[in-house]
Amino acid sequence: MNPPKRSLIYLFDDLNIRFAAMANLRDAAMRYFKTNLAEGDHAAIYTFSGNPTLEFTSDREKLEAAVSKLRWKPPAGRGEMQCPDVSYYIADLILVKGDVQALEGLTIHTAECAHVPPEVARTIALAAANRELIIGVHDTQVALRTLTRAIRRLSAMPGERSIVLASPGFFAQTPEVATAMAEILDLAARSNVVVNSLSVHGVIVAEGEDITARKEPNGLWMRYRLENARADGDVIKDLADGTDGVFFHNNNNLKVGLERVAAGPEFSYLLGFSPFDVKTDGKFHSLKVVLPAIKGVSIEARRGYYARRPDPEAAAPQRK
Repeated sequence: MNPPKRSLIYLFDDLNIRFAAMANLRDAAMRYFKTNLAEGDHAAIYTFSGNPTLEFTSDREKLEAAVSKLRWKPPAGRGEMQCPDVSYYIADLILVKGDVQALEGLTIHTAECAHVPPEVARTIALAAANRELIIGVHDTQVALRTLTRAIRRLSAMPGERSIVLASPGFFAQTPEVATAMAEILDLAARSNVVVNSLSVHGVIVAEGEDITARKEPNGLWMRYRLENARADGDVIKDLADGTDGVFFHNNNNLKVGLERVAAGPEFSYLLGFSPFDVKTDGKFHSLKVVLPAIKGVSIEARRGYYARRPDPEAAAPQRK
């Protein structure tokens, strides 16, 4: 038997997605697996929640059956029509970064959806933000652990190794998560694993549109929700960019998105880079890859790297 040409893990984020988006993604994935799996390829189905899971197979019917079981798995305390509809990004802005305007926007939103006076709405909003901060930290840790597990699983597989991550994204703009992301990108590089990301948000809003100029009852809140969607999407974009993968976004055709990200780039090259005299301060250092005097091509490459601080425990002398 010939070894598989490619080994792919289709990783579905069933924690941060919502009900309607999951229904669209499930339908697109079922249609995708009816016709899309090249001969010699082996694929697995993983989810952030751990259910359903299907280990590597070349059987399209098994893959289709597995994705047909995809469901949104919201944690306790989070629902489709909850009031207020606060996110981890918003909770972090209010409780960690002390953004007064974000609290004002959430308070107005709470007063409108709960039909309560502003002073009561503010109390409800703060309680919801505290609850979401706890849930958000947990869900982000789950996402990072699942990504790490998928990379390690792929590292033992033959052929080209790719992860197809379908997610709306999740909030990852904290120092702890930045460090964890750097470790994941390093692990992917050492394991020759590419992460291709599909944003299930589809078209959010036209670029350059001033959403605060719309006739919305709470333009401030709408602006923060838009910033939230973009911030969440940054992490799946960074995973694709950081592993030389494909990032499919701002498009509602999820089946086409799956076909695009699973196909990977037409050409790929491995470029070595040895930084000289870089301080290991944990900060992000930018990289730029260009093709001078060549037109009609696009480049998908890692945008930079984190100069990880040395592990003090690893550097300490071992006692005998």
